Amino acid sequence: MKKYKILFINSVFREGSTGNIVAGLFDYFSDINIECYAICGIKKKEEKNVIATTTALKQKCSIIGSRISGKHAMQDVHNTKEILKKIKEIDPDIVNIHNLHGFYINIKLLLDYFAEKQIPVVLNMHDCWDFTGHCSHFETLGCEKWIKGCGKCPGLKQYPKSYFLDKSRFNWNLKKELFSKLNLEIVTPCIWLKKLVERSFLRDKKISVIYNGIDTKTFHYRNSNLRESFGIEAKFVILGFASKWVKEENIKVIKAIRDIENIHVLLIGDTKVPETLKGIATGISYVHSPKRMSELYSIADVFVNLSLADTFPTVDIESIACGTPVITYDIGGAKEIIDQTTGVVVKEGDVKGIVNAIKAVKNNGKDFYAEKCKKRAYELFSNGLYRENMKNLIFKHLI
Repeated sequence: MKKYKILFINSVFREGSTGNIVAGLFDYFSDINIECYAICGIKKKEEKNVIATTTALKQKCSIIGSRISGKHAMQDVHNTKEILKKIKEIDPDIVNIHNLHGFYINIKLLLDYFAEKQIPVVLNMHDCWDFTGHCSHFETLGCEKWIKGCGKCPGLKQYPKSYFLDKSRFNWNLKKELFSKLNLEIVTPCIWLKKLVERSFLRDKKISVIYNGIDTKTFHYRNSNLRESFGIEAKFVILGFASKWVKEENIKVIKAIRDIENIHVLLIGDTKVPETLKGIATGISYVHSPKRMSELYSIADVFVNLSLADTFPTVDIESIACGTPVITYDIGGAKEIIDQTTGVVVKEGDVKGIVNAIKAVKNNGKDFYAEKCKKRAYELFSNGLYRENMKNLIFKHLI
């Protein structure tokens, strides 16, 4: 019986959100006797069948080249030619691509090779970069140029930054050409992104929705003495990420929250507390441990996600898996994660809506949401379900 080979491609491996998703798939398919290989930018450690395309120094050169030329993922010519030699040796039966952006690969050389060899490609999108001429998220810009063809880009200073040249139309046309030649199926993590893809130049490709999963063996309710250690036993605890809360657009939210009685805010990612929250907030340095993170979710009465752009917020899933309701702006696929039994989705930028949502959750009490939160996370967003769905989709192309 033939032993199939899968090649996974992503900017990172076993780190960050997408890197852990890809590593999880790599391990899962390896365990069911599929020969797995992975290509990433920089490897954090040596691992069998995991191939790095670049080094820290080369990646810095790629970043500089991208920011000067405006042509992201069009550097790394030599690196990619070397990688193509290895791909030829591997001779994969199918390729599962995740993020192509990230300063590590030349997409023209890579995708032209897959088109020439007619190797089936499954593209898991985690943002909008694959069908725009520049940005990975355009929601805050209110831009729809990506539908008919980019140009005069309003987001050049957004990731991946371009300091001098606007090559958004060139990039858009190139991606359209490259993807059109592929034997391609697209996977989006939510219906929201699928609907955007259906309006893009990729509309004629097969598009499936598979919700991302989390490790529910790690992210679950955990009993701890953290409330006591923070001295907030009797407080209504609001959890948030400092990087989102301190953005200029959210300053009004921070000021308005002060009027809510008996609250305490835990901000993860920075020990400094914004001046407007002094006395009712504690800053916590970046949390690397998933176990520690699940403990923080567990002691909170509500997790307030003030992100203004995201595709499918994993942190929202982690929170409800720990039994903690979520208040979030209506961005990306947030509505597909959070329903009326697990939190509140608020119109983007609605300060009063955020405050009223916090008051409503406070009035209902965490117990009103806890079991419903956990049930929704386990039934819809587990790693096991995600990987099983990915297996079924990939096997359609193999068998």
